[in-house]
Amino acid sequence: MTENKNIDTVILNAAFELATKIGWVRMSIADIAEEANLSEAIVCTRYPTKALLLNEFMRHIDDLVLSQNVPFDEFDLERDRILEILMLRFEAMQPYKKALRQINRDLPKTPISIIANGPSAALSMAKMLAAANLTANGLMGIAHAHGLLVVWLATARVWLQDDSPDMTRTMAALDRNLRRGEKCLKMLPRLTLTSRARPIS
Repeated sequence: MTENKNIDTVILNAAFELATKIGWVRMSIADIAEEANLSEAIVCTRYPTKALLLNEFMRHIDDLVLSQNVPFDEFDLERDRILEILMLRFEAMQPYKKALRQINRDLPKTPISIIANGPSAALSMAKMLAAANLTANGLMGIAHAHGLLVVWLATARVWLQDDSPDMTRTMAALDRNLRRGEKCLKMLPRLTLTSRARPIS
């Protein structure tokens, strides 16, 4: 398992390095294999499409956030919990910002990648809700995860342009977007605070 994870990391790092050099659209699986010093067969077997690489990146960031122990208690507001977790997510993404800027510019040229990664993005937001010790079951859980995804995407556009060391603009945008999102979510049943969230795999 560790060996496979190491290969995934090598491939992912190679893909993101190439994205900064030649762009996400121009690079091929063969290019990634050459950059990673792996056979094209190995890379293609694990990631036959570049959209799957973006899925792997989201899982990688999920793991980084979920590995951190954030001590919440019952007095923390829902918005404060989510803000802290999503700021941790932006921090985890900081080393990849240059590549993500290029990918963000290129993705509209490959709409199939956006469609393919939609479910994974929503799942990531469900994991972030769990990390904040907030749960919602069934259709309400799906609605809250998708609502948080809208907040995340709106804030990510600010983060991509935010070069301040403490991400001041990003935090302000996230707080603003969460407050706006709260107005919509008030029409839905409230999330349930939990002392320890159940991991989502």
